Amino acid sequence: MVLLGGGEFLEKLLEILELKLDFLDEEENGIPRTSKKKRENNTTSEGEISKATEFFINKKLRIESRKEMFESAKELLLNWLPQFLLILCYHQRGSLTFNKKTLTIYFKDSRHLDLAQSARTNIFLDATLSPSLLAQKLGIQTSDILHIEEEKPDYSNLTITQISGMGKLGRERSGSMQDERIPALKAALKTRHNNDVAFLDHKLYAQKGEGYHFRDSRGVNRFEGVPAITSFGLPYRNIGMLKAEFQILCGYCPGEDDENFKAYADELLYSEIIQEGGRLRASRTDKEKTFYIVAEVSTDFLAEAYPGANIKSQHITEICPEAANRGDRSLAAVFAAAQEVLSNSMLMGVKAVQRDIGAIAGVTQSYVSKVLKRYGGWDKFKKLFHLLIDSFNSNWNNSKKLKKLNDDEKYIATQWFPNLVDPPFDNPDPEDVVEEVMEVIEDHGIKKFKEILAHTPFETRVKMLGFLIQILPDYLQNEFIDILGGERGEPIVGF
Repeated sequence: MVLLGGGEFLEKLLEILELKLDFLDEEENGIPRTSKKKRENNTTSEGEISKATEFFINKKLRIESRKEMFESAKELLLNWLPQFLLILCYHQRGSLTFNKKTLTIYFKDSRHLDLAQSARTNIFLDATLSPSLLAQKLGIQTSDILHIEEEKPDYSNLTITQISGMGKLGRERSGSMQDERIPALKAALKTRHNNDVAFLDHKLYAQKGEGYHFRDSRGVNRFEGVPAITSFGLPYRNIGMLKAEFQILCGYCPGEDDENFKAYADELLYSEIIQEGGRLRASRTDKEKTFYIVAEVSTDFLAEAYPGANIKSQHITEICPEAANRGDRSLAAVFAAAQEVLSNSMLMGVKAVQRDIGAIAGVTQSYVSKVLKRYGGWDKFKKLFHLLIDSFNSNWNNSKKLKKLNDDEKYIATQWFPNLVDPPFDNPDPEDVVEEVMEVIEDHGIKKFKEILAHTPFETRVKMLGFLIQILPDYLQNEFIDILGGERGEPIVGF
């Protein structure tokens, strides 16, 4: 070891603080054992003790010896100072943290690295470790690694469903989450899969018979026979240890927004999620398999890991409304009721009123107003939705029945609306589009807006309707798209 200035001091310190472990070599106290022959015959000579007495005495003496050994170990000095000085004063890579009155020193353990470097060739078998991260751990260039990967199988029998609306599900959870919402979701998934579904969670929350992150996510086949696995929460390692490991590898302590550290942490996280999905061993069978991820996380990375798999995202209210939080349950009820009211209005020609939504959803009319206020209010929402849908009927936009538009109105219909939904240099924000359309309704009135809409290009109206649906919560968009499926007595042109 080459030390910078003050090396002699540190060497002397290491000599002084060298641990004295001689007590570990001492034999445990005990009495000589009776010969095997006498033990087998259960006989004793005069002055000898019985086998049972011999066993009892040795047991007591061993306990005393181990107590003495334990006390000797407690008296050993913690040999932390040299490593502390190496990191603090001699620029050796490491990390120092102080938490709850405890100093923790992280430093590189080179035992495995030394073994790898002593060999002429090393073969690493890992399904998710990237060559770049392996090179970083080994202290070599990525170009020095020959990466061999077998062709991935087809995973068309695998469905991966990310369930949103349950939060991060980390190690700190509310009582209602752990005692009510998660059990409700588990019960729903058991019903869906005939009580044959496995669960993975943080070790702190895993129930008897369930698996937990990091222990049951790699190299085990205990879940190979089940049709579904559900993973609760993200398999993140302790963030403090992750930062310490990153600092040792990269030589600096990452800040809050460090992109390199984020990429490092994400790679480790994605690797664990991929490994958890792999416990189903979907590639070994033609049977349908399902992997549920109950956490707020993007699933884009899974497409490469599982080619051919059906990857989708669903809100908790679509799978188990009882597991949703109170706000989501009420919001889902309001929009489901709004869909029913609007559908009935179009099918039977009855007037759609806001109080009907409250009655169906089981909430007060004031709550309905509060929810729909963000979309311009019930009246505006209802009118715009009806007008856009009706605009696709051939008899509705018959130009012979419409009044002529002035130049400003023609500009809105043929230029401003098309540019609003499809600007040349930017992606429009759905809420901004709907807000602008609402202002046109206020400025020109419903009748005139209807005439403007009739002269608006078909593609523009389709996009306007799409933006209207997009401002709804993700898990409710499909409910309103169903209305477009031609359930009315008169088919909708273009759908």
